[in-house]
Amino acid sequence: MAEQALPHVRPRRDRPGRTRRVPRRVCAGPAAQAARPPVPCRRLRHRATERFVAELARRADRIRLGRGTDPGVECGPLVSAAQRERTEGVRGLRPRRGSRAPLRRRTPRRPGYFYRPTALDRCHRGMRVVREEVFGPVLTVETFRSEAEAVTLANDTEYGLVGAVWTSDPGRARRVAGRLRHGTVRINDFHPHLPQAEWGGFGKSGTGRELGPSGLAEYRETKHVYQNLAPRPVRWFAG
Repeated sequence: MAEQALPHVRPRRDRPGRTRRVPRRVCAGPAAQAARPPVPCRRLRHRATERFVAELARRADRIRLGRGTDPGVECGPLVSAAQRERTEGVRGLRPRRGSRAPLRRRTPRRPGYFYRPTALDRCHRGMRVVREEVFGPVLTVETFRSEAEAVTLANDTEYGLVGAVWTSDPGRARRVAGRLRHGTVRINDFHPHLPQAEWGGFGKSGTGRELGPSGLAEYRETKHVYQNLAPRPVRWFAG
């Protein structure tokens, strides 16, 4: 099948602050994944910010679940029972092997494949929930001790769709953003989508780009036209 499709392949994207302020924006990532294309949610924090983790868990637990058409709903259901089961167990999301869920109520009993947004603390690179795309409202927290280590952790992935840098230092923000291998890097924000900017990822997060000048170029084919403005005999051959 792949061999038959090869002549028709065209490049495109593969769809697959402060302590009290940053968690509010960070929570927006995993909570939106129940109804949008997947964006792996992985957050890095400094080892001293226990307050950050507590506030992050508190805000994640307050996200309102329900049907997407109901007023006030902030997070909808997963696409199927199989996906919810995968999120709960197959991906190893239950707090174990060193991870911790600081705060999480039981998923409400209601029609639909709901999974309550969850923040897992004390995660590490050897965990599947860190290394694989969950396709569910789950956020993992890892620690780092330096800027270089943070960049290394962020780039240690097979994917690279979206990343974010949170800092009050503008120079550091631009420096780190330039070193991240992600198709989109946001600074002190998460989830704005601009139609005038390219959208696509690195690695297994897709091929090519949509939107922006590069996205428009995907719908065009380049043609070279040469015109001689002063034609005269070239006399390439002696005869």
